[in-house]
Amino acid sequence: MRNSKYEELSILISVMLITIPYPMIGLFFMCIYILLMPYNRYVYRIICIMFSYSLSFLAYQYQRLNDTGDIVRYKIAFNDVTSSSSLFEVFSDVYNLFYTGWNLILYTIGSLNLPFEAVNFVFVFLYYYFITLIIIKSSSTKKEFIFGLIFSILLFSIPVIFTTYRNQAAFVILIYGLFYLRGYMKVVSSFIAVSLHPASVLILAVYIFQRFIKYNIKFIPIFLIAGLLIKPAIQSLSFILLSVPFVGGKIEVYILGVWSQYNLSKMSVLLMIVNISFMILAIIFSLYKIKEKKEEVYFSQKYFLVSLLLLSFFTIAQRYIWFCFPLYIPLFINGFKDSNFRDKTILVFLLLGTVDVRWFTMLYNNSFIIGDGFPMNILSNVFDVFKLGIF
Repeated sequence: MRNSKYEELSILISVMLITIPYPMIGLFFMCIYILLMPYNRYVYRIICIMFSYSLSFLAYQYQRLNDTGDIVRYKIAFNDVTSSSSLFEVFSDVYNLFYTGWNLILYTIGSLNLPFEAVNFVFVFLYYYFITLIIIKSSSTKKEFIFGLIFSILLFSIPVIFTTYRNQAAFVILIYGLFYLRGYMKVVSSFIAVSLHPASVLILAVYIFQRFIKYNIKFIPIFLIAGLLIKPAIQSLSFILLSVPFVGGKIEVYILGVWSQYNLSKMSVLLMIVNISFMILAIIFSLYKIKEKKEEVYFSQKYFLVSLLLLSFFTIAQRYIWFCFPLYIPLFINGFKDSNFRDKTILVFLLLGTVDVRWFTMLYNNSFIIGDGFPMNILSNVFDVFKLGIF
């Protein structure tokens, strides 16, 4: 037994020594390690750190070529913040106060004379690290861990995560904190998440007031129909808040503006409708199959009802249903665990419908480039990419 432990430790150290200088090559060996070695939550925490490091190394090399996506606005914000003479000047713009954590990170990275690419690295690392922690916390076997990891990676393609990481990181930090932290640490994680992206407030509000939300699986069709029909009523009421600073601008864009509409002439919108539809079906199926309901599942089922009311608004539905996949990881893993072979197959099929098809266009997608392109970005090392100049 002791020799077995030493062998596991020596293999893990070997994988780490490969991963540190050659992150993407190390990622391959990490996958082999996960497949072959026994499931150990403590060891997997180390693997998850290295896993997140490898993908954030790839994010460091990511460049958007067509000036689209949130990452373009991130870079503009970085240039504005780092050109400010002090934090006082940064927060003299009231809008920046709503993104306090985000702007503090931008200012710190700029103060360290690091490039914008370091922002990509930090936020992609945070996203993958916390989502893998959620998977570990939800899994009791290696099979469950692999199930959760595969779909957590496939759901959002690299272009999606690397382009919208602020929103994703804020959500996953909040979800991890609400599920697994206690006392003041739960409060701290909630504050951090909201300060990175105020969109986290809705998830936090549902969590705080969940005791007033009555869940019954029979309510799902009612909320689903309401979500499809309620748009005119919400738009009428939202005019009351248009004069409120910050909130009014968001309402104008997300509830009354173009971003609230489903433009069915765009293939990307049609594919998102497919993704959201399969996500809803996978959640409903898991709710029917799950036997043991933990605190995380009780919250996710109540949040699910609320999120259905947002279906009529395209960008909001995308954000609060599809982007909230981490919130449903415990539900999906427990649904997988509690199902027979036939039901496992159905759940896998439904989750395949949530997968971002941009995974299959990555090699010929001309909207971005990662490093020197494939396969050089896979073979690259930290000394060249980070310009460490050791050799």
